[in-house]
Amino acid sequence: MLLNTIRKTFPVILLATDTIAFYLIYYLVTIVRTGSSTNFFSSDQILFTMVICNAIALYLIGGYEYKSINRTARFVSEHVLASIVGAIFSLFIILLFISYGDRVDTNRTSLLGTFILFSIYSIFYRCLIGHLKLKRKGAKCTVILGTNDKIYELVKEIQEQLYQEQLYLVGDNFDKKMIDQFISIDVQILTLNEFDPKSDEINNKVISKILIAEDINKLNISSEFKESLFERHMNFSDVISIERFFLTFFQYVPLSSINDSWPFKSGFRVRKNAIYIHAKRAIDLLLSFIVLILASPAMIAAMLAVKVTSKGPVFFKQTRIGEKEIPFTLLKLRTMQVGSDTKGDYTQENDPRITSIGNFLRKTRLDELPQLFNVIKGEMSLIGPRAEWDKLVNTYENEIPHYHFRHISKPGITGWAQVNYPYGANLEDTKNKLKYDLYYVRYYSLTMDFTIIIKTAYTMIFGRGR
Repeated sequence: MLLNTIRKTFPVILLATDTIAFYLIYYLVTIVRTGSSTNFFSSDQILFTMVICNAIALYLIGGYEYKSINRTARFVSEHVLASIVGAIFSLFIILLFISYGDRVDTNRTSLLGTFILFSIYSIFYRCLIGHLKLKRKGAKCTVILGTNDKIYELVKEIQEQLYQEQLYLVGDNFDKKMIDQFISIDVQILTLNEFDPKSDEINNKVISKILIAEDINKLNISSEFKESLFERHMNFSDVISIERFFLTFFQYVPLSSINDSWPFKSGFRVRKNAIYIHAKRAIDLLLSFIVLILASPAMIAAMLAVKVTSKGPVFFKQTRIGEKEIPFTLLKLRTMQVGSDTKGDYTQENDPRITSIGNFLRKTRLDELPQLFNVIKGEMSLIGPRAEWDKLVNTYENEIPHYHFRHISKPGITGWAQVNYPYGANLEDTKNKLKYDLYYVRYYSLTMDFTIIIKTAYTMIFGRGR
């Protein structure tokens, strides 16, 4: 009861906290900047406008919903974008409707400083809320309703993601072999008669969500059972398909859900948004030129290091497969001995073929810089699925059903699979990376691209990767 009350009043509490924090931060910034608080009330209308615009922007990304707040890079990127949009929108309103004159000139630095500091503060304590939510997951459970020939692999995949909640599988006609299988991966079995869809908990664990594993009309359940599920879904929105669960919580597409009809499903953006595509191309060109100019000293130094430390060409060239399966020649700084591609298709941990300077170039991603020329030529984008070697693509398309779907999008220097899964060193790794590539192909967006940039920056700073 107390928890439900807190959740209902959570948006109001958070909005009040944000408002107080915004004004308090501005007050402190004003004192630090001017040495007094006499200018605090001079921007009351402007400050109020900024608070409201920022609150609206955060509301649109779910920043005031308990279930939407977490500590993931995606939420942080959405928060940053929302803060930028809120700042621009508030500036627009101030310029149009509020007479600001000299007083804004007096407080401009304070207002800018307040917005930046508040955004940092807001991200921090929302991530803290997300952390506390994660710690509470042990007291919750997830119910999976329905059984089919794919259910064991899907449930096992959920467990392999280190899912924190206890899983209960509800169905009928369980044989001993199936029961033993699920018990071996710590999944509890319940018959349909043992589960009440109106119940809030099982064995003192709160039911956080119910996953529908197959077409609800194929489930051997009564009309009353269906009605209870529908009512629960309408009231709490905690009844979802198992595919939606993977998309929402793990942010990849389970390969078992991929078939020839997959591109025709709702939400699949085969016909890409023209504005997004043109904007992305413009950003690709702009950032590629900027990075090439700024990083030219580092790239020249890296080129000299490659030349001095090993025999052979400075650049490594290889045929890769691009958008619509069109081949192109990819350019990178050489990090391995000449002819290494004939001695194995994958790079292993501590691979002896890597040169003395190669490890450093790979970990810092400096070897990727020449790919910016591929981006400028339009063969690649900054963000997209990894451009794979044509030799490996032929193997993958024979071994992995529907692998070709990843070529709907232009390949990128970095991408959703690259930042969420370690370097692929075998066929199984390729299958796992494909889950993330297909998620990007289906749900690409400006927010997602920004999330990938944040994760890539983290990888480069901490020198991770191969």
